[in-house]
Amino acid sequence: MIFTTPTCVACRSVEQMLAEHRPGERVVRIDASTDPELAGRWKVQRAPTTLLTDNDGRVVARLVGAEAVRKHLAASDPGVVDSEPITDTGS
Repeated sequence: MIFTTPTCVACRSVEQMLAEHRPGERVVRIDASTDPELAGRWKVQRAPTTLLTDNDGRVVARLVGAEAVRKHLAASDPGVVDSEPITDTGS
């Protein structure tokens, strides 16, 4: 689950990273600006905020910003290259 906003450039990077390194996993994109109640329920204060869940829907990781997602993917997948830093301009 990725909480985004229309002006969030880093949100696109997060979606791209997840699609590339977690193919086949379902990604739900939620626009926090049009659904502030849901964002509030999950205590989202900035975009991108990515919530990773297990098969039962329990949140197993809360990642704020594109850099946090990149680090999480690098730690869990040795194929993630660290050489290209991500400019995190989260809104």
